[in-house]
Amino acid sequence: MKRSKNLVSLAFLACLSSGCSASLGLAEVDEGGEGGTVVTGSVPRPPENNGLVFVSHFFEDSISGRNLLQWYGVGESFPEFGGEIDVETTSHSMALDNENELLALVSDAGRTVKIYDVSEVTRRQEPEVLSVLSFREEIPLFADFDSDSNRLYVSASPISSSIATNNSLYVYDTSDPRSPQLVSGAPFTIPVTASWGLDPFRNVLWLVDFRAKELIGYDLLENGIEEIPGAPLRLTDLYPEDNQFVFQARDLTVDPWRSRIYAARSQGELSELIAIDYPSQVPGTGQKYGDVANMSSLKRIEDAIDVTIPMDNRATLLDAYEVAFNS
Repeated sequence: MKRSKNLVSLAFLACLSSGCSASLGLAEVDEGGEGGTVVTGSVPRPPENNGLVFVSHFFEDSISGRNLLQWYGVGESFPEFGGEIDVETTSHSMALDNENELLALVSDAGRTVKIYDVSEVTRRQEPEVLSVLSFREEIPLFADFDSDSNRLYVSASPISSSIATNNSLYVYDTSDPRSPQLVSGAPFTIPVTASWGLDPFRNVLWLVDFRAKELIGYDLLENGIEEIPGAPLRLTDLYPEDNQFVFQARDLTVDPWRSRIYAARSQGELSELIAIDYPSQVPGTGQKYGDVANMSSLKRIEDAIDVTIPMDNRATLLDAYEVAFNS
């Protein structure tokens, strides 16, 4: 995300929604399922936004020499600086638990994930460090919260090998964020990935296998993960155009309300939005998503850029890095 010129130009940004449990309603989804199975799950409405944005530096601030976490109010016409703290090491990524008002800051250089309480930030109080997760043998890279189940997911890459063959998925119970507990069986082995996201309503992890360029779905079980039935979706078959650049699917982003997966196709003048629709059924009691859905049901959604048209005759992105959607 581009920053103002007097600060660093690379940063990560996350928006905090209001504390949510009272403002959530239930939006019923279509009932269905195969073999006569009736799916009775539901999807909560998107939480209301309280106009607070967090930004963390990928590189240290060239002016102050510090590694900062900053926050801004965005409820007015222009962003208003709210405050900043020194987080000591560079940040690789971050995640927000909107419902429980927690922020996880991932530092690959420090090999830590810090969990902050951000509930008082709107009242001019600094975020409080509740706990620090340390990684000795691996490098944490990305994280995401599941607010409903009070879990924090962290993907990590081995330190010892220059060419990783797998990544690890750490899963923590954050019911007590001052003392997160690694769930039984974790960490779990997943393909090498720099692009993944959660659907917390269906308890699914979607990821792009960095090497195979495949989209894979996993059921998130109580103490494990299980691949969703059906063959992984080979993205280079859906997006077959070729040029001198390597196909990449960056910043996988899940829209659980519309049951869609987005990613940024980074491939020079072939760059565009990747959009995939997946079955909207929500598993009922005693079910998992793989019981009611199959990878063969995933479908590509066309975006507004037709990369088969010569570049001079259409809009072009030249490159793509991140995806954002309005829930």
